[in-house]
Amino acid sequence: MSTILETLEVSFSYPASQTIALNKLKLRIPEGKLTAICGHNCSGKSTLFLHAIGIHSPSSGQVLCENEPLTYTRKELKQLRQDIGLVFQDLEQQIILNTPYEDVTYGLRNAAIPKPEITRRAEAT
Repeated sequence: MSTILETLEVSFSYPASQTIALNKLKLRIPEGKLTAICGHNCSGKSTLFLHAIGIHSPSSGQVLCENEPLTYTRKELKQLRQDIGLVFQDLEQQIILNTPYEDVTYGLRNAAIPKPEITRRAEAT
């Protein structure tokens, strides 16, 4: 079975923090399975997903997407962010524009998708 996301001994600390956010995390999320990531506040869930989309890179260890190690190159991150989306739990952090439609279509506009295709995708339900 293919793996969507895997972490190999990933460690990470935020700058100016004494606390380790991820400590040698080993995780494998298989393709085709529903997977829940649960934990208390400040247990590293968001930090993990910020690694999955390349916002953060590990202090040590490795993140693999679809069995390939992330290299954090500009080209790779652009493709990665077209394939993976992150939705914040706090609505105030998620909605950044004036209307839900503008928010929904923001990424598509940013990726230079033609307007008719943006409209088609946004209105499909």
